[in-house]
Amino acid sequence: IAQRIFSTKTDKDAVKASLLFNICHYALRPWPWIIVALVSIVSYPELSDPEKGYPKLMIDLLPHGLLGLLVVSFLSAFMSTLSTHLNWGASYIVNDFYKLYIKPENTFDNPKKADKHYMLISKLSTVLMMFAAIGVSLLFDSVKQGWEFILSLGAGTGMVYLLRWYWWRINAWSEISAMTAAILGSILAAISNLSFANTMWYTTLVTTLCWIFTTFMTEPESKETLKKFYDKVKPAGPGWGLFEKHSNESMIRGPLLNIIMAIIVIQGFLFGIGQMILGSSLLGICLIIAGLSSGYLLVKRIN
Repeated sequence: IAQRIFSTKTDKDAVKASLLFNICHYALRPWPWIIVALVSIVSYPELSDPEKGYPKLMIDLLPHGLLGLLVVSFLSAFMSTLSTHLNWGASYIVNDFYKLYIKPENTFDNPKKADKHYMLISKLSTVLMMFAAIGVSLLFDSVKQGWEFILSLGAGTGMVYLLRWYWWRINAWSEISAMTAAILGSILAAISNLSFANTMWYTTLVTTLCWIFTTFMTEPESKETLKKFYDKVKPAGPGWGLFEKHSNESMIRGPLLNIIMAIIVIQGFLFGIGQMILGSSLLGICLIIAGLSSGYLLVKRIN
């Protein structure tokens, strides 16, 4: 929908489409799930396993035709997500890691041999990732634990993903080490049966120490690469003081303000809709108005 509205013909259109996507994804889409969850809590208050509430509602309330359609939809969503992430992961491993650092294209006699070799590596990567995913899933007793595992991965890698835009010293090895440390740390935390809060602390600390150590132990990107990135992105903040003409005065008035406004937009819509559904109409309307106002000002800044 976002692409159809803005056509993403320019960088500004792409940013606006991304903003609309985040509003739909994080502020609007969760509420049908939340409403069903609330209905299941009210309908089955004595349910020993809360995760059985959703399928019980399906069985008790849906006629046979719609029930079958919903089951097929779940299976289709599962298979499409699975295949997408396997193909996506294989492309990352081959194009962003293997081809750059293990076996560059210029080491082959001709492009045909290179493509054949990379295709083999991508197939092997797909199979290995599938078995790794099966192994990790065996560590979980519920869907909740799976979501907590994903959140712990994000908590460990989030800092390096943000700082790479604001500090020239971060390189590809910083991100690779952060992802590896986050995966290993999260698995160890799951095996150790740590609480969710302790898992977040543990994974974040271990991952941060690993990627900072790796960053200073590896070579930075070349000056040409950094210059090309700086000219295209124009990152603000003191982390790019490497360039003579760079100014950090725009950090607060620039990207940081945009981030804050975007958070107000998404959280305003998310909690505003929730307050209206749960009965606090006045507070809900105020939050939605705050989100709309912040969104209007943010789009004006983008333009």
